[in-house]
Amino acid sequence: NHHHNLRDFEVLEGTTSNFFVIYNNNTIRTSQQGVLFGYVRHLVLIHAPKCGLRLDPRPCCLEDGLNGYWKETFITSSSRLIVPIQEILMPDYRSRRNAKKDGTID
Repeated sequence: NHHHNLRDFEVLEGTTSNFFVIYNNNTIRTSQQGVLFGYVRHLVLIHAPKCGLRLDPRPCCLEDGLNGYWKETFITSSSRLIVPIQEILMPDYRSRRNAKKDGTID
């Protein structure tokens, strides 16, 4: 029986893109490990501080998104450059933890 904290679930990248989050405190996050280091990603990391954003090398946690800490999200790739993400659909794992066998939630 495994119980996972939502902090265990991180968004790293897409199959051809890097994932970024700008947090409410004006930090920008994208994982520094386990991702492709694309050229557009590199440009974003160089220019983000010039736009008043502080770099945070930690990966983006789903729990932060569910708790409303994400201000903006976008992906980068060499073919699309920078693409804002309009909507992210995430299951609410917190309510699943309290689900009973009959399908009701405590």
